[in-house]
Amino acid sequence: MRHVATFVGLGIALLGPPMMAALTPRLLRGLSATKANLLGQLGLWCLGGLIVNITLFWEQRPLSSLGLIRPTWQTFLWGAIIAAGLLYVVSPVGAWLVGWLRLPDFESGLSKLRDIPASVLLLGALSAGVVEELLYRGYAIERLSELTGHRVWLGALLSLLSFALAHWPFWGLGSVVFTFIGGSCLTLLYVWKRDLGANMLAHTLTAIVQLLAISNT
Repeated sequence: MRHVATFVGLGIALLGPPMMAALTPRLLRGLSATKANLLGQLGLWCLGGLIVNITLFWEQRPLSSLGLIRPTWQTFLWGAIIAAGLLYVVSPVGAWLVGWLRLPDFESGLSKLRDIPASVLLLGALSAGVVEELLYRGYAIERLSELTGHRVWLGALLSLLSFALAHWPFWGLGSVVFTFIGGSCLTLLYVWKRDLGANMLAHTLTAIVQLLAISNT
């Protein structure tokens, strides 16, 4: 029964975000960009809620099985360090690589966000930072590792590939390479520390700076 719950949870965690990104524009056609974005964020939080409930009530496991542990000073320290590395080292390298490979840039995704208020973008940064880390790091890495014979490296790689590909529907092909590079750092942080709070902080801080930059262009 636990395996059934885990397979359902993995389906939600790995396939839920890209399916939402692909279907939301069609389902919410006619709404303003701001309303559509807020509803998309609500949908993302619903996916996160489903994963938490599957973990607690179907798998009957503690939240620590998702890497959700009591934060310490190291949680905040490593979250801030990784965020700085993502912003000032990894992101420039990723952007250069996308250009070098002559892949489409992020303009298609950026154009959908420019008319959205900064406050909504900040909420979106929080949504992405918390829920995506819960789905792709806390749940997917742990459960995929178990299903592959406790091969953490394989579970982490499968989760990372899914995370990168999930950004394709909204941001385009270039984002897959860009996100794979940034996601690698977040994946290594989680595998090393098993502290999902540090991942959530790093992802959220990075997303806040990047999305505020969009609002100022």
